[in-house]
Amino acid sequence: MRSCVMSVNSSVKVVVLDKSKELFKMVSLYVESEFETNVLHHESPTSFDDLESKDLKEVLYVCDYTFILNFQSEFKSLGSGTYKRSFIVLEDNLLFGDEEKREIELILKEFKHNFCHRDLIKNQFVDMLEGMFGAALPRVDLNYSKMSMDYFLKSKNALVDTYVKIGAEKFVKIVNRGEDVPEEVLEHVTKKGVRFFYVKKVDFKECYRSIVDNLSEGSSTKRGVGGSLTEQFTSIENVHAALKSLGVSEEVLEIADETVEIAKKTIQEQANLPAFLKEFLKNENYISELSTLTSYLSISCLSELPWGNPKNFTKFALASIIQDAALNDEELAKICHLESEEFKNLSEGDKTKVVEHPSKAVEILDHLEGMDQDIKDIVMQHHERPQGKGFPWGLKDNELNPLSNLYIICHEYAHRIITGGLNLANMKKIDQDFREMFSSGNYAKPYKAFLEVFRSKR
Repeated sequence: MRSCVMSVNSSVKVVVLDKSKELFKMVSLYVESEFETNVLHHESPTSFDDLESKDLKEVLYVCDYTFILNFQSEFKSLGSGTYKRSFIVLEDNLLFGDEEKREIELILKEFKHNFCHRDLIKNQFVDMLEGMFGAALPRVDLNYSKMSMDYFLKSKNALVDTYVKIGAEKFVKIVNRGEDVPEEVLEHVTKKGVRFFYVKKVDFKECYRSIVDNLSEGSSTKRGVGGSLTEQFTSIENVHAALKSLGVSEEVLEIADETVEIAKKTIQEQANLPAFLKEFLKNENYISELSTLTSYLSISCLSELPWGNPKNFTKFALASIIQDAALNDEELAKICHLESEEFKNLSEGDKTKVVEHPSKAVEILDHLEGMDQDIKDIVMQHHERPQGKGFPWGLKDNELNPLSNLYIICHEYAHRIITGGLNLANMKKIDQDFREMFSSGNYAKPYKAFLEVFRSKR
C-alpha cells in the first residue's frame, strides 16, 4: 500500500486546556474532522511556555471559563509571545452570569476571544472557528471527514467505509463498512506516521454518534442521545463525568463516594431487608440513576452549609437510596409533578402508586434499624415543591424539614438533567424555573449553596 502523511498546512494550532480528557476528545473529534489542523491537550497553562519554542503563527486555546478563573495569574501575565493567541471560552447558562463574563473579558482583553456553551454543538462550534480564522484554518476535502487513528485502534472495526489520503485530492479505501481493520493495515499506516483515516461526509454522522456514545473510557453504556451530553447515568464513572461538567470538585466527589458506599452497606447489612430492595440496589436504570445523582448533588451542596457534616451526608445518601424503593416502574418514577400530562393520563391505580410511594418508602424505613426522623422526613417530602404544589401533602417551604428544602432542589435538578440532558435549551429552562421556584423563603439559603457549589468548585 502506498501511504504518505499529508502535511497539515494550517497556520492555526488548537490546544485544549483542561484537566480531564473528555473535553479534548470532543473538541478533537469536531475540529480534526473538519479542519486541516491537529488538536493538542494540556492540563495547565504551562503550555504557554512549551509552545514558545515551536514554529507557530497562531494558537487557539479552548477551555472552560472556570479554568481561566483558577489560573488567573498565568492568564493575566500573558504577553504577546512569539505567536498570536486566541481563545474560545466555554460557559454554561445556569452558572455563567454577567459578573463572570466581565471578569473573563478583563483577563482576556488583549486577545481575540469568543464564548461558546460547554454543551458543544458541532455546527455552531465549527462555524465559530471558521468565522474567527477564515482561510487560516483550511477545511478538509468537502466530500470527506477526518477521523483520528485512535478511534480505529481501539475498536478495530470500521463502522463505515474508511479511507486514507495519499495525495492532495486522492483517497484510497482501506476497509469496507462493518469489517475489521486488518492488523497489517494498521501496522503499515502507523509506521508511515498516518494520524488520520477519512470517512465520507454522508457517513460521518453515523460514525460520530457511535464515538460520542463511547467517549467515556471503560463504559459500555450511552452517555446521551440526540445530542445531549448526558441523559443516562448508568455508572459511577458517568455520574462523576456529569458532576464534574456541572462543577463539583474531586474532593466533594470523594466524600460522596465514601458516604454513598457507607449508606449502601448500612442498608444491605439489615437483617430484615426486603428481597425486592436487594434487587433494587443492583439495578442500573432511571430510578437508580436518579438516586445516585441526587445523593451526589445533595452531599455536594450540603458541604456549603453549616449543617454539612458526615452524619447529615449519610442521611442524604440513605434517603436517596430509599426514595423510590416502593416503585418498580420507571415511567411512574419519572413523574415529579401531579399537574403534568403524564400523571393526568394514568389510571387511578397508577396515580395512587405515584402519590403514595413516598409514604410506602417510609414504611420500608420503619422496618430498618437506625433510620432517624430526618431520613424519614426527607424521603416523605422529596416530591414536595414550592407554593405547596408537590405531593403527597402539598407542604410549603416553611412546613418542611430544613434538610428537605435542599434535597428537593437537588432531586428536581437531577430529574431534569437525566430526562432532558445538558443541552442549551434545557439548561436555560432549568435556570429560569429554579430562580422562580427556589430563590425565596426557606429554599433561598439551600439554593444559594446549590449555586455556590457550581460556581466555585471546578
